[in-house]
Amino acid sequence: MFKPYFTFEKIEGYLNDNIDTFIYGRTTEDRDRFLYESFLENKSIKQYQFIIEDDIIYFIYNQEKIIIDDVIRDLPQLLDDYSIAGCNLLLDITSIDHKILFILIKLLLTKFQPSYLFAGYTLPLEYKRDDEYNYELSFDAQNFANFPGYTTRLDSVSEKIIAVILGYEGGRVNSLVESITKCTTILPIISFPGVNSNAKSIAFEKNIGDLESHNSLGEFYYSSIYHPFDIIEILNEINNCYHNKKYQLIVAPLGARTQSLGTAIFATYNRVTPLFDFPSEKELRSSGVQSCFISHLSHLLKTI
Repeated sequence: MFKPYFTFEKIEGYLNDNIDTFIYGRTTEDRDRFLYESFLENKSIKQYQFIIEDDIIYFIYNQEKIIIDDVIRDLPQLLDDYSIAGCNLLLDITSIDHKILFILIKLLLTKFQPSYLFAGYTLPLEYKRDDEYNYELSFDAQNFANFPGYTTRLDSVSEKIIAVILGYEGGRVNSLVESITKCTTILPIISFPGVNSNAKSIAFEKNIGDLESHNSLGEFYYSSIYHPFDIIEILNEINNCYHNKKYQLIVAPLGARTQSLGTAIFATYNRVTPLFDFPSEKELRSSGVQSCFISHLSHLLKTI
C-alpha cells in the first residue's frame, strides 16, 4: 500500500505555501498547540477549531462559538457553510475528540472532499504516569457503541471477529468483549514505536490479563503510530480473511489517534462495525513535543 507520510520539518514549507484551511482540536497540552502555533502567523490559512466543554461540542471560527447539538445534522451544514469542499486542508487529529473525528473523516472522504487532504499527528515527549506501566489518561468510559454516522449495527446471528487496537490502559478490552454476544475471535493490534522504547511491552502488559481471559494470546498485528496506513492495510487483510456472511468484523480503536484515523477511513469504505467507549480524556495527559508527522491522504479521497 502507498504510505505517504513525512516529518513536519520536511514538509513545513510546502504546507505553509499550499494549504488554505486548518482544522484542529483543543489546545491544552504542548502537543495540541504545536501545529496550531506553527501556522498562527500565516493569515492566508483559515483556522477552524472543534472543542468539547461540559459535554457540549463547539465549532469555533474567528472567535465565533457555534454549538453543535447533533453532529449528524449540524456538521454537514457547517462544512457546507464554510466551503470545506475543494479546499487544501490540513487536519490536526492530535486532540480532536472521537465524537467528532470519525464523522468528520467520513464527511471529508465522501460528501465534502477537499482538493488536498493532509492529517497531522504530534507525539508528546512523555505521557503522564504514576510509574513505568501505570498510565491513567482517561476516565468515565461509557458502554461501547457505534460512532455517529457509522450505522452498521451488531447483529444477533453472525459470529463476531474483534480487531482491537491496544492502548496503554487496561480493562477496556474486557469491557468490549463482555458487551458483545457470539464473540469468536479477538485479534490484538499493537502500536510501535510509541513515545518510548517500551511502548509494545507496555501495551501488552496493560492488556495481557484481558487477552488471557479470552484466549487471545495467539496472533498479534503491529502498526506504526506515525500514520494511519498500517491500520488500513491490517484491517483490509483481516477483512479479506473473514469476508464471509457468517462473520461480522468489529474494530475497536483504543490506541493512538492515527489508528483511529485509519479505522475511520477503512470503515467509510467497508462494511465493518467500529465501536468505542468514549471516555473523557484527562485535561493534561502529556508534556512536551517529541515529533510531528504529516500523512498525505489525498489519494484516499476516492477509494482505498
